[in-house]
Amino acid sequence: MEIYADVLFLINFTASYLMLALTAKATRNKAKPARLAAASAAGGALSIACFFAGSIGVVIRLAGGVLMIIISFGAARIVTRTVIFMIMSALVSAAFALIGSIFGEGVISVRNGVAYFDLPQNIFVITFIAAYVLIMVITEVIKRKKDVKIHTLTVRYNGCSVNVKALSDSGNTLKEPVSGKSVVIAEWRTIYPLFDGADYNDLINNMDRYRLRIVPYHSLGNKNGMIFAFLADDIIISDEKRSAGKIYIGITREQLSKTNEYNALIGASV
Repeated sequence: MEIYADVLFLINFTASYLMLALTAKATRNKAKPARLAAASAAGGALSIACFFAGSIGVVIRLAGGVLMIIISFGAARIVTRTVIFMIMSALVSAAFALIGSIFGEGVISVRNGVAYFDLPQNIFVITFIAAYVLIMVITEVIKRKKDVKIHTLTVRYNGCSVNVKALSDSGNTLKEPVSGKSVVIAEWRTIYPLFDGADYNDLINNMDRYRLRIVPYHSLGNKNGMIFAFLADDIIISDEKRSAGKIYIGITREQLSKTNEYNALIGASV
């Protein structure tokens, strides 16, 4: 396979921009396109040296990766961003290796981690777009999984206690209007043992007995909703080994998680 320096530069300029854009998304950094382009140009130029440099090319590639991160994002969090950039690089390389296996031998040449593709232009463009979309989806899934935090709560009331799994929900800003205390939303099926075996209807018909409050709320599709809530004697956030004190528990008969991963919602202010 003949290797052309200008094609090698273009391929790795495009690949570098793709990987830097994915790194920016994964690290939630709003990098300027001009800086990404400058870093990608450096990456494209270094790829030529790296491709023909022999064994020292690996060192050039690693140093080039760090340089591209600095140009794109600055020196802050350089280790984290460099590691993520290298992961993105590996994912992109794997995607292109798959393309090589589809189109046959001799289509891709890789030296010191730098790839050269002998592909028609239209297939080359489609490959990069598909790789970007695929890796962006994977990155988003990983980020969402990482952002999901579930706490173990021990709710104490009337001499009884129950344990619930509460999803940390920044969108839950619900507060009891009189006291201003935060409200944790919990499924009735999880907390009913706190009420001596009473059923839900008995609870609602005897609000004074069970010291219930009506808490108004607004949600998508329900602008004037109401939820019944009681003031817990104490809430222990077991995984953080701390007490949240007396917090209102809003009762819902709806299932909060389709997979039963959690059965309560806790706001960031608790």
